[in-house]
Amino acid sequence: SVQFQWMQDQSSGTCCDNWGIDNVVINSYDCAGYTYNYTHLPSSDDEPIQNVNVLSETTYGVWFSNGADSCYASVTVPISEVDAGPDVSICSEDPAVTIGADPITTNAGATYTWSTGESGTINLQGEGQDYGQITVSPTTTTTYTVTTDFNGCTSTDTVVVSVLDITPTFDSIPDVCQNTTAPTLPAASNNGVTGSWSPSVSTATAGTTTYTFTPDAGECAVLTTLDITVIAQPELDAGTSQTICDGDGVMVAAYNPDGAVITWESPIEDDVIFYPTNSDYYTVTAINEGCTSEDSVLITVEALPVVSFLGDTLFGCEPWTVRFTNTSTSASDLTDCQWTINGQTFTDCNTVTYTFPYGGLYDVSLTTTSATGCVESETYENYIYVEDYPEASFISSETNLSNLSTEVIFNNASTGAVSYEWDFGDNTPISTEKHPTHEFPNDASAGYVVTLTAFSELGCADVSQFTINVKEELLYYVPNTFTPDGDMHNQAFRPVFTSGFDPYDYTLLISNRWGETIFETNDASIGWNGTYGGTSCQEGTYTWKIEFKTLATDERIKITGNVNVIR
Repeated sequence: SVQFQWMQDQSSGTCCDNWGIDNVVINSYDCAGYTYNYTHLPSSDDEPIQNVNVLSETTYGVWFSNGADSCYASVTVPISEVDAGPDVSICSEDPAVTIGADPITTNAGATYTWSTGESGTINLQGEGQDYGQITVSPTTTTTYTVTTDFNGCTSTDTVVVSVLDITPTFDSIPDVCQNTTAPTLPAASNNGVTGSWSPSVSTATAGTTTYTFTPDAGECAVLTTLDITVIAQPELDAGTSQTICDGDGVMVAAYNPDGAVITWESPIEDDVIFYPTNSDYYTVTAINEGCTSEDSVLITVEALPVVSFLGDTLFGCEPWTVRFTNTSTSASDLTDCQWTINGQTFTDCNTVTYTFPYGGLYDVSLTTTSATGCVESETYENYIYVEDYPEASFISSETNLSNLSTEVIFNNASTGAVSYEWDFGDNTPISTEKHPTHEFPNDASAGYVVTLTAFSELGCADVSQFTINVKEELLYYVPNTFTPDGDMHNQAFRPVFTSGFDPYDYTLLISNRWGETIFETNDASIGWNGTYGGTSCQEGTYTWKIEFKTLATDERIKITGNVNVIR
């Protein structure tokens, strides 16, 4: 509670200036000439000031009046009250936490003290510890008390910082066998804590492994562990794969150093011969402490070799070369191969090449031995047929021809042939007649190589050739008169060559009576039109001279004569 009074010193100021609170001295004094009325106080105008029990921050005042003027004096009475803030829960691994709250007080300068020894002074304009807040790092659940003191008025409050420490719980994992599927560990504990495990669960190695469960962030829980035991698989080896020939027996024996109980698939037993009919894997099982191991061994039953081979060409003309390829079953696994061809022996398991020198029918044999010693043979009778070559021959009715008569009759004298092809060497179509008649070109001197190809039934061929010569006869005509009179007839003098000359080696000269050359050309298609220097020559006799080369003999020929010009 507080009491209101006049201040001790009223020597100056007004009544309003000297009215206040004193918690020690209680006086009643009239302010000279003034009347007063209290506000928020239970006292009447004529009663002395009473003690006031302040339950909350309140403003108290009094009106003073002397009839001429008045004034109002007031004072705000604060209280000392503290709030330590809400209780806090943290995880054991969490960092420090700040507790406390702003003290509810208007008294700047009030002090506070925490049970930890932290203390300070209230500063209404400050922050942080000035408002009674502290940072704590408890390892167990702890209650903290804060006390605020203002002018001897104290107030306390507490805050509980709970340190949570949940221990995740899990069901135990049964023992597992080595190299089986690893068990999956739960992502959440029986009491609802989520997290992750490390290391990754593996059954590759026998023994007991401890796995650690780390709670997720935000889960107030501690690390926990779980043991998983991996039982070793019994050591087992079914043995080395074997290859046997069809009909042979074989024996298997499993390696089992751990002494586990072993069982072969029926009807196989350890160290007992059996006779498999097909290639297969045979499985043995070992059981030790409920854990099973299996292993298999491959027994390959090799059928007796099926011998086969292939010749690239089975018939041809002598001498005939054949490449034989081994196509036997499992040819790539054969260790020995013997070929018998025309009385000769060859050893090669892939290919053999042999040349048959003469015509005839030939047997071929092949004997093979596999890696397991399985032997088999095969003979192909009359497998290769070699045919003798025919003999091509012919005669012709003529050998040297004139281009004026180029027909030749050919008489075929070949032996051992069934068909024929004639190539006459003149770009005409091939003839398949046995005794053809052929007419050669007559437009040029040439030698034509006639080729006869005679074929046997298998196409064996022989060739015979003979050259037919065609001589081009020299034919030409030189007129002795022409009439260059402009009537479109006989307007030029031009020698006419039919055959036998080289048109690229030709010269024509025209001379007048004085021996002067008045016309010259190297083109046999161009004649003299009876002019000289653009002027018509007078009628009369003129001399010509022609020089050319023959096609048949390359002989150079010079001829001269006269020509009459008539207008």
